[in-house]
Amino acid sequence: MLSYDATTPRSFFLALVGICNPSKLWDLTKPVVLWKARQTRLVGENATLAFTTDGELKLEEDGDVVWSSNTTNKGVRWLAISDSATIMLLDESESNVIWQSSDEPSDTVLLQRALKPGYKLVSWNTSEDSSDGLYSLVMEKNRLKLLY
Repeated sequence: MLSYDATTPRSFFLALVGICNPSKLWDLTKPVVLWKARQTRLVGENATLAFTTDGELKLEEDGDVVWSSNTTNKGVRWLAISDSATIMLLDESESNVIWQSSDEPSDTVLLQRALKPGYKLVSWNTSEDSSDGLYSLVMEKNRLKLLY
């Protein structure tokens, strides 16, 4: 879904939003951003999210690609959202994952997800401003590093 950025009028970012509760994954109380694409900029209401015939998921505005799964011609045939809130691009057999949102974490790691070496979480600027904030958490080979 394209989510509204409250700090910039008519601006949106690509995100998977869920309703979470500590006692169960889904509850009808408070929407939470579960995953946010690391797009190059916010987009307006005329932006398009497309799943192309050559297997790419991309967010475009005025002909510019703002974010992409970078899966062109890699055998992607299906798009699915798992019960564990992961966007997945699958091959023709629907059993091989070519790309998944959990391999590109933004600011959140959900239960049963690994923070692998090379992964980086970046805080939001504020609770209403989804631009990159001051803090980063980087998983290195033998340690977890907090950057400010």
